[in-house]
Amino acid sequence: MRHELLTLAVAATLALGAGGVVAAAMTDSPTEAPASAGPSAVAPPANYTVDTVDPDGNLSETVVEDAWRTAWSSAEVREHFDDGEPVRFDVWAPVSDDDEVSVWVARNETAPTRVVADVDPSTGSVIDVGEPEVRTANESVHVEVTETAIESAGNGTFEVEVGTATDAAENAA
Repeated sequence: MRHELLTLAVAATLALGAGGVVAAAMTDSPTEAPASAGPSAVAPPANYTVDTVDPDGNLSETVVEDAWRTAWSSAEVREHFDDGEPVRFDVWAPVSDDDEVSVWVARNETAPTRVVADVDPSTGSVIDVGEPEVRTANESVHVEVTETAIESAGNGTFEVEVGTATDAAENAA
């Protein structure tokens, strides 16, 4: 009788232990699955908005979703924001042949961009992260144009020459 109770106690302990391991494994899944095959297991911010800058309509909803989620998966992007802070993602369509999507991330709807992440949609990876370059009027260069020449190259292309006031003075001397 004593041997049977001891065997029953060991079996019950093993069953409870195994059930705890299964329950623990089931609760470690991400909060919200990404749009496609999972570019990011990092939970999105609690309060966020997503805008798309795509004048030619080249980005699908899936690419937009994957791009901002991939950007947010970067610790370098997330370090610019406090937990619980609202976040705005502006997903920009590629402007060159490299197909990189730029994700500009700001604190809220009206705040300036804090960080820009370049994402490769084909690999689902962040290529580069950096702060935006902001220029002021004091950093601008004023160029005074005095003459312009446009020549046709004959094959559908044009050559444009722009002369400045300084160029005109040097050429006259």
